[in-house]
Amino acid sequence: MSTEPRPVWSTGDIAQHVDVGPEQARRIVNRPDFPPPLFRHGVARFWDIEAVKAWAIEHPRKKRPAAPDEGE
Repeated sequence: MSTEPRPVWSTGDIAQHVDVGPEQARRIVNRPDFPPPLFRHGVARFWDIEAVKAWAIEHPRKKRPAAPDEGE
């Protein structure tokens, strides 16, 4: 059995990975289909990196269409 600590991500790390702001990341991690956190430390939650990456692949972000340029 490995004694190495398991790599984890915080909500901020998840926000960076899926390219969203902190508030959107908080909404994402509270979705019922998002992997549960491995543990909590105080109010902070920490997720398994591989579980989050797998979730992100299964739930690609929908890009908003670019706003038309002014003057067109």
